[in-house]
Amino acid sequence: MRNRSKFFTARKLLATCVLLAGGALHAQPFPTRPITLLIPYPPGGSAGMLALPLVAELQKKLGQAVVLDYKPGAGGSLATTQLAAQSRMATRS
Repeated sequence: MRNRSKFFTARKLLATCVLLAGGALHAQPFPTRPITLLIPYPPGGSAGMLALPLVAELQKKLGQAVVLDYKPGAGGSLATTQLAAQSRMATRS
C-alpha cells in the first residue's frame, strides 16, 4: 500500500513538471520588438548626449535595435503620458 502511494505521488510530481516545462517551451525570447528609449527632453541636450552611448551599448549587449524617441514639452508630462498609455496597452495584451 505504501509503495502504491509513493507511485502516485511520483506521477503527480512528474505531471506537474511536464506542465511547467510546457509553458517554458512556448516562451518567446525577450525582446521581440525594437526597444524604444523615451526621452522627455529635446534632442541635443545633456539627456540625449547621455543616451547615445547607452543605446550603442544596449544594442551590442541585447542584439536588438534601440530607438531614441524624444518627446519634449510640458516639463516631461508629454513623455510621461505616452509611457503610461503604452504601459496600459502592454498589460492588456
